[in-house]
Amino acid sequence: MEGQSKAVKSATERNAARLMRKAAKVMQDKEWIRRVQLGDNGEMCILGALNYTYCGNAKPLRHNPLVIVANNTFTNWYGESIPMFNDKVAKDKQEIIDTMLKFANEYDPQGDANG
Repeated sequence: MEGQSKAVKSATERNAARLMRKAAKVMQDKEWIRRVQLGDNGEMCILGALNYTYCGNAKPLRHNPLVIVANNTFTNWYGESIPMFNDKVAKDKQEIIDTMLKFANEYDPQGDANG
């Protein structure tokens, strides 16, 4: 309903947002790539950065549960999945980082103040 405050986010959504915020910091130090999680020269897409942040491997053998939650929550929030946003929608690395941080701040606003 309009005019009411935002719904309280679940702990899992907040954890996904915290992962996204940390992954945005990883993206700041990496080159951005489309269509693959990890490029030959260390470039990463959003999912690669999320996986790397979660377990230290941009291309894990198994799907990480918190990365799946982050993708599902992002899809509900943005209207496109992370791979679709990364590969088809985003124009450049700065848009990627800005959107990652906007998502993180939406689902974990206190984390923005804590860095």
